[in-house]
Order: sequence, then structure tokens, then C-alpha cells
Amino acid sequence: MTQTEQLLNRHRIKPTRQRLAVMDLLLNSNQRHFTAEQLYLQLQNRGDELGQATVYRVLNDFAKAGLLRRNQLTQGKAYYELADGQPHVHLVDVHQGDIVEMQDERLMMQLRGTVQQMGYEIIDMQLNVYVKATS
Repeated sequence: MTQTEQLLNRHRIKPTRQRLAVMDLLLNSNQRHFTAEQLYLQLQNRGDELGQATVYRVLNDFAKAGLLRRNQLTQGKAYYELADGQPHVHLVDVHQGDIVEMQDERLMMQLRGTVQQMGYEIIDMQLNVYVKATS
């Protein structure tokens, strides 16, 4: 059994050919944030014959199971990323459309402290900062 099959089994997802193809692409890509359309095109370029509706369905299954996070980073577009449990900030370049992850432990500590003072604890977080180049 492959690592991808084991991962899906741990999340109680049946490892179908389509699900394995999508997860394999997500796990082995240098890209961290995908739209469903981007995934679909990359799968087509790789020779995987999956319909666009199937890609959307698989991504929703993965998000429900906690394998992926669905983020609304730009107007009208949902982006997916592997849910690795590491809180981070998304820097979204409003002109170029680039998405960069930033990890800042001081910022995270300050957020946790502020939330605790208010009587809460962080269980999940999405922080998107919209930026533009200064030059």
C-alpha cells in the first residue's frame, strides 16, 4: 500500500483512482496553493483523465475530511492547500496574484495571548494580508 493510500485510509477516504491522482499531485508539487481549475489542468497535462466535476468533488471530500484547507484568497476564487497544522499568514499580491506563506512565531504568540485574554483559544486560523509591491 502506498503512502498516499495510507493517508487516505487514515482519514477514512476510499482511495479511488481519481482521489489518488489528485492527492499525488498535491503531495508532490512545489506549488502550495491551487484552484480547482489549476489542478484540473495539471492533471490533464499529466495524462490523468478526470473530469472537472470530479476534481471539485474530490477537493470537497478532502476538505471535509481535514486533508485540505479551502481558502478564499482572491475575489471569487477558492484556493486549496494541504492542511499541515502549521498556522501561517497568506500574503496575497493584489497585482500579480502571487500567494506567499509567512510564518512569524512572535505574531502567533501575540494572537494566542490576545485571544486567551478574551477567554478563548485558537482552534483554527486563516489570516490573509493583501499586499502590493512597493517599487
